[in-house]
Amino acid sequence: MHPLIQQPAPPNWHLLPEVQTAMQSGTHVLAYYQLELPTEKASQLPAMAYKVANGQTIGTQNADEIARLTAYTATVVWCSPPTPLPEASEWVRGCFVLGFPVGLVQQDLGALQTVLFGKISMGGRIRWQDVWIPPALAKRWQGASFGTQGIRHLVQAKPDSTLLMAIFKPCLGETPATLAESLYQQAITGTHLVKDDEILSDASMDAGLQRLEACLGALEKAKTETGKTPLYAFNLNGPAHELLLRAERYLAAGATAFLFNYLAYGLPMLQALATQLSQKIPIIAHPALGGAFYGSTSHGLSPALVFGTLPRLAGADACLFPSPYGSVCLPMADALAVQRALLCEHSGLKPVFPVPSAGIVATMVPAILGDFGRDVIINAGTGIMEAEGGAVAGATAFLSQL
Repeated sequence: MHPLIQQPAPPNWHLLPEVQTAMQSGTHVLAYYQLELPTEKASQLPAMAYKVANGQTIGTQNADEIARLTAYTATVVWCSPPTPLPEASEWVRGCFVLGFPVGLVQQDLGALQTVLFGKISMGGRIRWQDVWIPPALAKRWQGASFGTQGIRHLVQAKPDSTLLMAIFKPCLGETPATLAESLYQQAITGTHLVKDDEILSDASMDAGLQRLEACLGALEKAKTETGKTPLYAFNLNGPAHELLLRAERYLAAGATAFLFNYLAYGLPMLQALATQLSQKIPIIAHPALGGAFYGSTSHGLSPALVFGTLPRLAGADACLFPSPYGSVCLPMADALAVQRALLCEHSGLKPVFPVPSAGIVATMVPAILGDFGRDVIINAGTGIMEAEGGAVAGATAFLSQL
């Protein structure tokens, strides 16, 4: 395993003695938060942590009710001393860990998000940084069906192989036949995966089936010539009430992988798809809308949660996130935290492929491998499709560096 994966995500909150004790009990989901307060209110940090614990669970200050509802109340596991913000001395920042009884969330990712961060997400400068799920609960969520080794097996790659994924560029305004020809050109190069662009939508299930049929024909043609075929990550889209039905229809028609905009449709929808499609087809999670969740360092969610832990729990087999190199940059520290969240040992869940994305070109491959190791999917759109010499030459340039 790449050495970076063995390091706990800073600030190593999992290793705090109080947190370790809470983990050993296995009775609580643990959530780690960052809170910013005006300097004159710094002493109120422990009280604020208690207020969040109470407000996100029983929500009462009545002493009799608090005593009666102990089994349903979050507890403050640990609280840090506040420290001044270097960029704003009139503010301090502190962190705390809360423990939530597992019965409040069960196997429901919607409930998990609501209980751990629902109302308080609108309460000012507070950020949900991380979460720990007890092993018994995490196993009921199941996680990825395929994960890193499962996807490698599907594309006939070696166990330590770095994979290449191409993206249709452009995709809008193209006919199924045009997309199929583009897919064929990638398939014969040895590219491991090809995905739809996330904005490609289908007016109806029949339109999606026509596009899928054309592309599967291209894959079959390439297979007869090369003996191999890439996974084609077909963008699963449509009205929410039809998604499970569409997924089954596309699977029956021969779909080999799905691309899914899990933040736009919701983590519970991803979880429902992963449960219904378990062991049948891998799901590639696309982070469209992600910036609305992690864009501030003072509130929202951390990138490691948005692009790592939460989609991994929901059942994604590979997760795209902004790379530190390209057109939509994520700071390196955050990108590596996402990687750790996807690959680290977590209650028996399979490791999930990190896919640093956006503006990737072939000359970046050595840096990506140096920073992320070999457990990674290199993902490129215009870097392949608009390369000098054409898309085949573009893919070949990437593959030559893996």
